[in-house]
Amino acid sequence: MLICRKETLENKTCIVIDENKKVNQLEKENKSLKEKVEKLNTTLAKFIQGSKILENMFSCQKKICFHVRGVFLTKKKV
Repeated sequence: MLICRKETLENKTCIVIDENKKVNQLEKENKSLKEKVEKLNTTLAKFIQGSKILENMFSCQKKICFHVRGVFLTKKKV
């Protein structure tokens, strides 16, 4: 009876140690993934900001082109 209990306790101890190792591994992986996500968020924010700036530049360019065309266009007499 005592031998069975000792073996059971040893098995449970092994299970706890294995689970503890898995938890530590998952915590490291989680930390690594969080760092990667943070880097990607920074890159995405820069891309979005650049896209907005580019869009503003193109809209200004279109306004200037329409303004220049309007100034230099003359009506033809038919």
